[in-house]
Amino acid sequence: MRQRGLMGLIALVLAGMAGMAQAQSQSAYVRGALDRLDAVADGVSYSSNLSFDLSRVTAGQHFRRSTVPATGSAVRVTAACDTDCSRLQLRVVDFQNRQVAYEQPHTGASTLLFYPQAGQTYWIYAQPLDCSEAYCYVVVGVWQ
Repeated sequence: MRQRGLMGLIALVLAGMAGMAQAQSQSAYVRGALDRLDAVADGVSYSSNLSFDLSRVTAGQHFRRSTVPATGSAVRVTAACDTDCSRLQLRVVDFQNRQVAYEQPHTGASTLLFYPQAGQTYWIYAQPLDCSEAYCYVVVGVWQ
């Protein structure tokens, strides 16, 4: 009985260690995405941050979020994906699904600027184009 309990404890510890290793691995990818975002957003100075999102995106899919700017002044969208992604497509569409801003750089980070109509809904799409794993982390910041 004591041996079976010890074996169960060892199995539990090993499972916990595997979970920690996975969490550390995911943390490294999140850190990679944040570092890319930090590099591309360096020097950004706007009066307010409208949103900041971190999302795990399945390969071939995109991150999507809406934003409703209160004023018509410029909005900057900055996005980055983790180190499993080398290219990130970033675009903004209006409430009628018309594209108002687009960037498809040759890096895993992107930034664009658009001039909204105050009070209108805009959709932001960020898609890792070449995610080499089952999913990639994407970070998106929106400033006005």
